[in-house]
Amino acid sequence: MRTSLLRSAAAALRRGHSSSPSPVHGRPFSSGSFPDRKVAILGAAGGIGQPLSLLLKLNPLVSSLSLYDIAGTPGVAADVSHINTRAEVTGYAGEDQLGKALEGSDLVIIPAGVPRKPGMTRDDLFNINAGIVKSLSAAIAKHCPNVRLGKNGVEEVLGLGSLSDFEKEGLENLKTELKASIEKGIKFAAEN
Repeated sequence: MRTSLLRSAAAALRRGHSSSPSPVHGRPFSSGSFPDRKVAILGAAGGIGQPLSLLLKLNPLVSSLSLYDIAGTPGVAADVSHINTRAEVTGYAGEDQLGKALEGSDLVIIPAGVPRKPGMTRDDLFNINAGIVKSLSAAIAKHCPNVRLGKNGVEEVLGLGSLSDFEKEGLENLKTELKASIEKGIKFAAEN
C-alpha cells in the first residue's frame, strides 16, 4: 500500500497550483523541466518519516523538501541532502520552527505520532496521536495557503491507485478496524 500512497502523492504534486498555466507532462528523464513544488514532512525524524523523506528526495517533482519534527530533524535533513537531486532539503526542529517548515508548502504529509507502548490501550494511543494531528493541522491551515483544508478538514482524498490482489485482501481485512477508527476520529473532532 505504500507504493500506492507514493503514487497518490506524485499525482498531487503533478496537479500543482490552480494558477499554473499547464499541468506537468513528460517523463522523469525528459529534457523538460518540472515546476517548483515544496513538500513538508511533519514527523520526519521518526521511523516512517526518515525513509519517506528519502523517497521524496528522489522524486523529480519535488524541488524543496521541508523536514520537521520536535527534535533531531536537522541531522536527518543533513543525511538526506547528500542525495544528488534537485530538491533542496531543510530541517526544522521544535514548535517555534513549525511555521517556517510549512510556509509555502504544496503538499504536507504527517507521519508524526507516538508508537504504542506496553500497557497503552488503542484508545490511549489514538487520543495522543489525534492530539498531535490536531495541532499540526491547525498550523497547516495557518501557514499553507496552497494545501486544501476545508471547513470540515480535508477536502480532497487521493485514491489509492491500482492495488495488487495482496493489497486488496489486506485492505478488506482492515475495513472493520478502519471504520471503528474513523468513528473514533469523528467523535474526537466533535468533542474538541
